Amino acid sequence: MTTGLALVEAISKNKSLQELADCGSVPAEIGRAVYTKYQTDRDDISITLKESEEEIRNAIANAIALPENLNRIGTAVWHFQTLPGCHHFVAIPWQTQEGTPTWVYSIFMAYVNMYTLGDYINGKNPAPSLPPAGNGFRTYWTQAEFETMLLDLLRHGDSWQRYFGKVETRKALSIKINKYPFIRLDIAIQRVKTFVK
Repeated sequence: MTTGLALVEAISKNKSLQELADCGSVPAEIGRAVYTKYQTDRDDISITLKESEEEIRNAIANAIALPENLNRIGTAVWHFQTLPGCHHFVAIPWQTQEGTPTWVYSIFMAYVNMYTLGDYINGKNPAPSLPPAGNGFRTYWTQAEFETMLLDLLRHGDSWQRYFGKVETRKALSIKINKYPFIRLDIAIQRVKTFVK
């Protein structure tokens, strides 16, 4: 059976994607690998620090929530951008197949002049350390874990380093999200496996 784990593995093993060395190239090139062409950021969702904490929590939950009845064999590439101190990363939603189907999110990033996507996946310094020691790459994040990450990025001054690694200190005042279309997992996996930049 085709699963999101196979897509995570395909991205993690793709040499062209491993070599991505700046944050902006991650959504661009993973998007191109999955959809065969660059995607356009159109209908962005924006979550800002100006809202109350409850409004921020609700906005984050609504932004990343997916209906349980959505196709279990589907996935997408979502482009996240923190502002100011612009940083881009990707979240790929997919449903677990064991037990009750649950939406989870795989996160991928690089950091300009600091670490590649491959370094992030492997927890190589200065990328964030792998769990349980740090908040770096893991196969997937639960919805609650991902919501906490996004909330932390807007609320806590030290969250930039906790989630992005040993990089300069910055603070996000807003997070923009662009959701690219859903696509069948088997198609996405095959495309990523054969992708060359």
